[in-house]
Amino acid sequence: MKLSSEQKLAFKWLDDGENFFITGGAGCGKSYLIDAIAKSEQIYKQMTVTASTGIAAYLLNRSTVHSFAGIETGTKSDDYYIRYMHPEVHKRWLQTDILIIDEISMINAETFDLLHRLGCKIRKCEDELFGGIQVIVCGDFYQLKPIDGKYAFQSSIWKQYIVKVLNLTTCFRQKDDLQFFNVLNELRLGQVSADSIEYLTKRHFIDEDSINDEYTRLFFRNLSVQFYNHKKMKDIKYKEFTFYSKDVIRDPKATALFRIP
Repeated sequence: MKLSSEQKLAFKWLDDGENFFITGGAGCGKSYLIDAIAKSEQIYKQMTVTASTGIAAYLLNRSTVHSFAGIETGTKSDDYYIRYMHPEVHKRWLQTDILIIDEISMINAETFDLLHRLGCKIRKCEDELFGGIQVIVCGDFYQLKPIDGKYAFQSSIWKQYIVKVLNLTTCFRQKDDLQFFNVLNELRLGQVSADSIEYLTKRHFIDEDSINDEYTRLFFRNLSVQFYNHKKMKDIKYKEFTFYSKDVIRDPKATALFRIP
């Protein structure tokens, strides 16, 4: 996929050393753009890509921002984190020139401020964001919000330093079905038109037999997931096999993370 004119603007801001926020609806290429930035060559600059949650970090093949910063759940004091910070974490803070945080909507304002204070103290620079690290945040505040606290954009630090916003509007994922794309955007904004309601109603199945087996199913409760999986497993007519694994610790000095009874 080629970069749109909107996405190319991000690379200009990246080269200019700007702190900025990438946002937009589903299918507008936010993740693609973050990946393209992460893979770009930044001569003499060290880039670190993180995400707010473990799942998002796994999809990026990166770490969480909490792990990068050494702040665990982010509920303790600045002095505590600095006093007990692992040398490798301290080194990361000093060596990182560009920090990307994906799925920023789940980071609250308190954590964002904490990251700024730690960056300033560790890097001994009080008048720049995160102590002089170029920060690129990405996400959609219409999606998942922080578990507690205010949104990151409500932070005074955010308002002072994140002044550039790149709002992606070009559709990539649903480009062959622009009506569906428009419906998704209306749902995102909570302003669903009568035409969109009619469009969705036509795709409402009232019984299990009318649903194509290739469709992905989403359930609200784990019990419903287990029930459906059990039903599909029973439909398999082949003989069942059970395989047992055996774990072997080759390094006698290795320490176990979990104790198995």
